[in-house]
Amino acid sequence: MWVLLLLKSRSRNNGLAVLGGAFDASKKAAAVAIKSYATIGHELGHMFGSLHTFTTGGDSTIKTEPENGTSIMSYGSPRDFFSLPSIYFIRRRILGDGAYYQDRARTILKKEWLKGENPVFGIDTKNQAPIIDVSKLESEYRLPKETFFQFTINATDPDNDPLLYAIHQADIKNDETSSVAEFVTEKSSSVNTKAYYTHWVTENGFLRKQYDLKVGKEYTFWLGVNDTKNTLNERSNHATRYDMHEAKVKFVEGKPFKITKFEGKKYKMGEKVTLTWDVDQTLFQNTKVRILLSDDFGKTFKHILVPETENDGSCEIVMPNIAIGRKVYYTDQNGRPIFHSGLGLIKVEVLDHIAFALTDNDIRTGEGGFEIEKSVITLNNLPEKYVVVNQESEIPLKANVTATSTCGSNPVTIVNKEEKNGNITTRTWTATDDCNNQTSFVQYIEVNPLPESVQPLQFVGTLPKDFVTYCHNTYTENQAPQLQVIGGKSPKVYLTENKQLFGDQKGFQIKRVWVAVDEVAKTISHTQYIVVRDIEKPELSAYPQDMVVKSRSEVPQRAELTATDCGNKIEVKSSTDDRINGQGKEVIIYSWLATDSYGNEEYHEQTITIDPDATSPPPIDLKFITTPPASISATCNAVLSADYSQFATDGCPSVNITHTDTKINGSCANTYTIKRLYTATGCDRSVSFEQIISVRDDKAPTFNESLPTDISVEENKVPIQVDLNATDNCSEKVEVIKSQEERQENGNRVIIYKWEASDECGNKVTHEQKVTIKKSSQPTPPTGGVQPPTGIEPTKEMIVYNGVSTESGSENYLKIEPIENYKNLQIEIFNELGQKVYESKNYQKNGEVFRGYANVKGVFRKGKRLPTGTYFYILKYQDITGKSDTKQGYLFVI
Repeated sequence: MWVLLLLKSRSRNNGLAVLGGAFDASKKAAAVAIKSYATIGHELGHMFGSLHTFTTGGDSTIKTEPENGTSIMSYGSPRDFFSLPSIYFIRRRILGDGAYYQDRARTILKKEWLKGENPVFGIDTKNQAPIIDVSKLESEYRLPKETFFQFTINATDPDNDPLLYAIHQADIKNDETSSVAEFVTEKSSSVNTKAYYTHWVTENGFLRKQYDLKVGKEYTFWLGVNDTKNTLNERSNHATRYDMHEAKVKFVEGKPFKITKFEGKKYKMGEKVTLTWDVDQTLFQNTKVRILLSDDFGKTFKHILVPETENDGSCEIVMPNIAIGRKVYYTDQNGRPIFHSGLGLIKVEVLDHIAFALTDNDIRTGEGGFEIEKSVITLNNLPEKYVVVNQESEIPLKANVTATSTCGSNPVTIVNKEEKNGNITTRTWTATDDCNNQTSFVQYIEVNPLPESVQPLQFVGTLPKDFVTYCHNTYTENQAPQLQVIGGKSPKVYLTENKQLFGDQKGFQIKRVWVAVDEVAKTISHTQYIVVRDIEKPELSAYPQDMVVKSRSEVPQRAELTATDCGNKIEVKSSTDDRINGQGKEVIIYSWLATDSYGNEEYHEQTITIDPDATSPPPIDLKFITTPPASISATCNAVLSADYSQFATDGCPSVNITHTDTKINGSCANTYTIKRLYTATGCDRSVSFEQIISVRDDKAPTFNESLPTDISVEENKVPIQVDLNATDNCSEKVEVIKSQEERQENGNRVIIYKWEASDECGNKVTHEQKVTIKKSSQPTPPTGGVQPPTGIEPTKEMIVYNGVSTESGSENYLKIEPIENYKNLQIEIFNELGQKVYESKNYQKNGEVFRGYANVKGVFRKGKRLPTGTYFYILKYQDITGKSDTKQGYLFVI
């Protein structure tokens, strides 16, 4: 694709481009621009499908940015970035038209269901998309009128790439609807928080930015994160990936969340102040707040005054032991300050919410902000104000705080108080001198335990696979399945689902993302794409050919044609038109039109000319005399292309042969049927031949590495199960699942490591490695499939006897030894599909043991005997010292 650069424009336009022209074979270079990076980027945005974003300044806009806008698709400034709505429209166009070639020779077309006329060479990225933690984000927030709000995005990247965050208003409108854009769109940055509040900004002077947060106002925000690289060279070869969350903010009737009592403009270090604010208990029921201090007039809030307190409208705070002064922003010609303020601001923000409030930040009269100055009492040896430790034993000793005063001759009295609330310890020192002057200092110590050692998160069971169909009636929209996850401490799974129409409205894509979040283990996700694409025309039951007759009496009746689409009959509209052609002959035109539900049309005309002087042509019998086999089979990676040389015809000297392919999906992605219809046309006749090509995938994957062989080892030298990879002749994605089992053979413990590789069509290859563990000189209890022998001394190491028999009277239950060394045993047991079948909060106490029977409702009836097979357990426990730990593994019900 090329963009023509104009050295100088003779019109008012700096550039022009065809919307979506990059995907059109005849318009892929239909763009001009002056020599300006912003203009060239703007026109490229149009060519890839993005409209304008401004509210004022022109047409063809989605009106997501106020006034002239700021992003590259606006007419404002700085115009050096694409907004999230622009990226959405570009990606939507690519989704509809972005077919691409997998190879540089441009022979292997990927995403062939897409319509684009200008496929390019594409490189499949191995980069994984970042994941937003949606556990603390809502899809809708209701705020009382006039309340400030802020968004914070917490995200991780599977590849540990740096992240950039963008929060943009996304109320998409068109030229005929009014814009509600009010919030400035800003370039993405490494800062993951964005606040919206009344404040002053510098734009060729001073401008008060005040949002119209009235009752009934409703806004849509897109919270986006994308990965990046640190250097320009790295970024030039990096395929950026995104994740996004949509949140709506609705303003309703209620008491505005505002600070009501904080009138002082100058405070002393250590001064105690009662801060009050209005809170609507209906909208903020059972919430807490954090109170922060800024010493740079709101640019940052790096001082924590109160880490957590009830959102009840009142809290006593202590000013920190720091000096905060004033700033003059603008003076008159005589140097007198016009705009000035104290640099101190206090923020009260609702925890796990978006609402917050600020103290007065008006700079017009100098009343905004506040100052902090020295007290007459000076505190010495002050500790760090906010300390985080990992355990109680790390809490530092109380500091030996001393004080001196400029008033009075006696020593200053210091009173120390310590309070503990949850995991936060608060220490307060209050000093009083002879003149009753008082100052205080508050220290907060938070105990934040290190993450527990847990197993990584892992989805269990069969995960939903991508699904592509070219016939809309082969897909029925269904509810997304709930995925199960193991590992971590207390994981939760969140599902987001997005349905997006193709740009030409001929189908849709559904993207489902399951995100597993845990307070300790790393977040994981699974994505499924469902593509329903219908760009194929219906097929008429026949295509009557043009003809010449000598009189009207020889004109045949209009044929009653039918049509099929994806195997279903659809309506055919027909019409008749009488005309006189250029030679003065009467002409009758029959026409037929079939339209499917996605607007694909098949139109055919038959022209019958009435010519009394016509000579009747000799009868023609066009036919195939040589054809290929009517049915053939092919493997998925060797589908034969159409070969016209296989045919020979008779009955016409000049014949043109064409073909159409209809794909019928089979049981899996690489098993399907192609109906190939060859049509020979000549001498106003046509003849067809249908060939059925059965494409199959019946070959299993193959392992890439040398396969582990059976070995015998000593007890302390058991190798861990290695990772194996596999490739397949048809599937790009080959899943390798590892498992293991234990048993006893000839008195020795044996571990069987298993690998199973399967492709998208279920073809499997397996490998097993047998690890025989030789007995040591000291007897050790068996750990797999049997129960412990009697007469063996207890050991301090936990032993899990994992052979379970459901026979009546059997003592072969899931047994933990030595039980006297452990307490508070909690266990969960899952079947091979990840479904929970048993749980206990007090295992192996009071006869509570697993004997192969379910005790939870759902998959099996409570109390029902479970099928023979392999199960998975997660055991949480404490040792005799109180230390918590987790053990997990397999057990066998026989």
